[in-house]
Order: sequence, then structure tokens, then C-alpha cells
Amino acid sequence: MLIARKVALKVIVTDDFKKRYVAQLNSLSAEVKVELEKIKTTEAQLMLKVQTMDYNYVMQVREQLEREKSTRESTLKEIESRTAEMQGMAEGTIFPQGTLDSLVEIKSGDDLELKLSKAEIIIKDNVVQSVNEG
Repeated sequence: MLIARKVALKVIVTDDFKKRYVAQLNSLSAEVKVELEKIKTTEAQLMLKVQTMDYNYVMQVREQLEREKSTRESTLKEIESRTAEMQGMAEGTIFPQGTLDSLVEIKSGDDLELKLSKAEIIIKDNVVQSVNEG
């Protein structure tokens, strides 16, 4: 029988990986900044119309915009933190990049916990270096 499990994807940090990862973070940061500017523009437009609209409605929309703005600002701080972390990371460091879904075959007598845990794939410059089943 085949069952699904999670497999950790880890990367051996190289200069090329750092550049690509930081570039992805910078691209994401730019997108979030655009979203943040749109929220600020919407908020400014709302405040210009405040006298012609229901006050309670305006405040409700403004609170929602403030929550969205706060979320984007938190995201930007997280991106900045990850960027600084990656830029300071030494080459050769093992970096946990995420998880993948995988199937594993089980049969009677297998240790289920062992089959489901500790599987990992380690890559370097997109080339698989090792596959550890656990």
C-alpha cells in the first residue's frame, strides 16, 4: 500500500543559490510594496469622500484597510529579515527550503513512524546530493 508523507527539502547554500533566493525575496518585496501603495491610495480616496458617505461605513472600511496595511507591513519586515539572514549565511550551510509530498510503500510489519518521518532530499545548485529515507 502507498501512503502520502512529507519530505523535507534542504539546500546546500552556494553563492548562486543566495543570489537567486535574494532575487526572489526582492521580487516578492516589490509586489508587497505595490499592494501597500494601493491600500494607502484607497484609504486616501476614502478619506476624501468621508463627508458624503455614512460615517460608520467609512470607519469600518478604514479599519479593514488598516488591518490589510498592517499585514503587508509585517510581510515586508519578514522579507527583510529573511533577506538579511540569507545574505549572512555561509556557503555550505544546510538551508531548509520547504517540504514536498511523497508516497511511501508500507507493508505488514513495517515501523510506520519510521516510514513517515525524517525523509529528506538535499540539493546543491538544483542537483540532488542525497536522499535520506529516515
